Amino acid sequence: MYMSPEQAAGSDDLDGRSDLYSLGCVLYEMLGGQAPFTGPTAESVVRQHVLTVAAPITNLRPTVPPDVAGALARSLAKNPADRFNPAAQFVQALSGTGIPATRATPAPAAPPAPGTRRKWLTLAIGLVLLLGVAAFLATRWGGVRGGGSAGAIRSIAVLPLDNYSADSTQDYFAEGMTDELTTDLATISRLRVTSRGSAMQFKGKNRPSTPEIAKALDVDAILEGSVSRSGDRVRITAQLIDARADRHLWAKSFERSSSDVLALQAELASAIAAEIDVQLTPSERTRLSGAPSVDPQAHDAYLKGRYFFNRPSDANLQLAIAQFEEAVRLSPTFAPAHAGLSDAYLWAGYNEGFITASEAKPRARAGAERAVELDSNSAEAHTSLAVYKAWLEHDWEGSLREFRRAIALNPNYAFAHDQYGQVLSVVGQMDSSIAEGKRAIELDPLSPSILIDCVFTHMYRRDEVRVRELIGKAGELDPTFYAVPTMDGWMDLEMGQFRAAVPKLERAAKMEAPPFVTAILGYAHAASGDRARAMATLKDLEKVSPKGQVAPFNVGLIHLGLGEREQAIADFERAYAADSEFLFWLVQDHLFDPLRKEPRFVALMKKLHAAT
Repeated sequence: MYMSPEQAAGSDDLDGRSDLYSLGCVLYEMLGGQAPFTGPTAESVVRQHVLTVAAPITNLRPTVPPDVAGALARSLAKNPADRFNPAAQFVQALSGTGIPATRATPAPAAPPAPGTRRKWLTLAIGLVLLLGVAAFLATRWGGVRGGGSAGAIRSIAVLPLDNYSADSTQDYFAEGMTDELTTDLATISRLRVTSRGSAMQFKGKNRPSTPEIAKALDVDAILEGSVSRSGDRVRITAQLIDARADRHLWAKSFERSSSDVLALQAELASAIAAEIDVQLTPSERTRLSGAPSVDPQAHDAYLKGRYFFNRPSDANLQLAIAQFEEAVRLSPTFAPAHAGLSDAYLWAGYNEGFITASEAKPRARAGAERAVELDSNSAEAHTSLAVYKAWLEHDWEGSLREFRRAIALNPNYAFAHDQYGQVLSVVGQMDSSIAEGKRAIELDPLSPSILIDCVFTHMYRRDEVRVRELIGKAGELDPTFYAVPTMDGWMDLEMGQFRAAVPKLERAAKMEAPPFVTAILGYAHAASGDRARAMATLKDLEKVSPKGQVAPFNVGLIHLGLGEREQAIADFERAYAADSEFLFWLVQDHLFDPLRKEPRFVALMKKLHAAT
C-alpha cells in the first residue's frame, strides 16, 4: 500500500506531490528489498504512513548512494511542502545533477563511481514512468473514504492515544486526553461509545488487530492516534477505522494551545460525528461547540488526579485528592476537579483506609454539589452527586433523580448505568436494575468491576446460575481481583453453604482486599459454627483497620454470624452513626433476614428510608 499521508487523511486537495510520495514508496521497496512500512493489517500500514517516519534506506541496503537515500527520504516527507515539486526535481536529485535531497544542505560526501551513478540515473528515469501507475493506485486507494461500508457506524471505541511527547512522564496526559475525548463522544446520544475502562486494556503497540479489538468491544469503528505536547501547544493526530472491513476512513490532526485543549477535543468529536454521518441534537451541538477555555496548570493537575484515581489504592487515592485539590486551588470554577474530589473521597471512605466515611462525607458532598453548581450539564458531576446521595445520605429517590439526569446528558456513561442499577436494586426495582446492569456491561464489556456489581441484584433473587456466570467472566478478565472470590464465597453464604465459602473468602482476604472482606470471612467462620476462628478474625481486623479501630459494620457482621442479634443490631446502629457506606446491603441482602422482625432493626431501616 503506497498511500500518501494526505490521501490517508481523506484530503481532497491532492496534487503531484502525493503521487511522488507513492513513487518514493515503490523505489524504496525496489532498492531496499522491503516496503517503507509493513504490518499485519492494511489499517496498521496506513497508520504508519500518517504517523511514522520511514527508516533510512541505507539501514536496509548500505550500497545505496547517500544522495539517492536522501532523495528518497525527501520524497517520503509527511508534509507535501517538504517534497520535490515538480517530478523532474526528483529525477535530478536521484541523478545527482544539482537538486538537494533535503531542504537542509547536506554535508559533502564522496561521489559514487560514474558507472554507479549512470545505473541509478537510468533506474530513476525508468521509475518516473511509474508515476502514472502511482496515480492510478492513489485513485484506487483514495476510495476508502466515505461510503461503501457494510452499514452505518453507530458504535465506536477510542483506543488509548499514544504518548508522542518523547517523555514517558507524560503518559498521564495522553491517558487523560483519551478519557476526555471518550467523554465528549459519549455525550452523542445516537452513538454508542465503549467506556474508557475496556478500551484502556488495548494500550500499547502490541495490541491485537483492529478487527479483533472491535469484536471484543462489539463496536463498528475504532479511533486511534497520538497526542503530543510541546510548550504551550497540544496536538492530537487521530485516525478513524471501519473495523468491520478493517478499512481506514480518515486521519486528521488537531492542534490548539493548552488553554484550548477542551475545545480541541470537542472539535475532534464533532469531526468524527460528521464523518460517520451521526446527527447531533441541538443541545449536543451547542455543548461541543461551546467548550470553555481552561487554566493549563489546573487541567494538568486534574489529569494527574484522574490518573491516580483510576488506580485506586489508598496511596493513589491520597495522591489523587492532592492533585484535585491543586486543580481547584488554581481554578476554583473548574467543575471536573470538584467532581474528582468527591469521587476520590467517596472511594477512600469506602476503603476505610486513611480516612473514615464520616471524615469523607462532608468533603464528598461539597465537591459534588459544587461541581453541579458550576456545570449543570456535566454527567460526571450529576453522577458524583447521585453516588454521594445513595451511599452516604441514603437518599434513594434523590440519587435516582440525579442518575436519570446524568444518563440523559451522557447515555454512554457506563459507571452511571452501573451505579444506577445498584440503587434500583436497593429500592426493589429488580428488573430495571438488571436492565441497567446489562447496559453498563454493553458499554464497558471488559470491566470486571461492573460484572461484579451486577452480581448483587441476581444474588438478591438467589439466581445462583447467573451469579456464578458473572463471577466466572469477571475472573477471566482479572484473576487478581479480590471481589471475584469474595462474591463467589458470598453466594455460598446466601445458599447456606457456610463451610464452602471459607476457603474462597480466605483467598480473597489475601488479595489486598479492604477490611470488610476479612469481616465477611469472620461471618463465614461464625455461621459455620467455628466461634474461635470468628473471634480470631476480629483480631485480624484490628491489624488491617486504620488506627486499629474496627469499623462497627465489620464487627456487626461477625456478631450476626454468631447469632448475637441484639449485639449485631447495636453494631449496625453505630455504623449508621459513623456514616458507613456498606449499610445499603442491609436493605435487600438475605444475610440480614434474621433481623428483619426485630423492632430496632425495623427502626434502622426507616432511617435508611427503606421499605420493611
